Amino acid sequence: MAPACTETAGSCWGFALVYSGNFLIEAQRADGGQRLVMGIHPYHFHWQLEPGGSFAAPETAMVYSGQGLGEMSRRFHRAIRTRLLPPRWQDMHVPRPVLLNSWEACYFDFDQEKLLALAAAARQADIDLFVLDDGWFKGRSDTTSSLGDWTADRNKLPGRSDIQCTNRTNLADIPQLPTDWGTMVPVADETAAHLNEICQ
Repeated sequence: MAPACTETAGSCWGFALVYSGNFLIEAQRADGGQRLVMGIHPYHFHWQLEPGGSFAAPETAMVYSGQGLGEMSRRFHRAIRTRLLPPRWQDMHVPRPVLLNSWEACYFDFDQEKLLALAAAARQADIDLFVLDDGWFKGRSDTTSSLGDWTADRNKLPGRSDIQCTNRTNLADIPQLPTDWGTMVPVADETAAHLNEICQ
């Protein structure tokens, strides 16, 4: 951002890392200019790349405005709507689904029966989606262990190592809950990269 940049005038850049996991942003200024580095945080991250394999790093969205911070913000909004959102959500007039996340209701204290009761209550309130958040990993009953272990806790979810793929059926078992309603999706910082592993 130029020193004289305001809401309506001046030059500025905006950056957003398209990633929901742990990340690192570093800005450096030197005699040769400025440097900005954005990406996955190296702390606790490792990836073994097999011969012939590939790794897709998260993308960074960047915008420039010569008309101040307000225009930078508007360009970001347009870019995200037209380039990053799936086509079905690019129309801002399309109603968004309402989502209930299990975290605020349960934290780590849940079992299958409690989740199904919560999902049934959500359905009665016309909520569209139910998300099973943190706490489903084996041995994860607080914040000190097991995040990212990707093994379902069978004490909480008996017989459920395939949470993402099978809980649609569980929801259908709830009286007056249609089979096409909602889904239970386990989410944590790195979940998106591992959903296929969970389902196998």
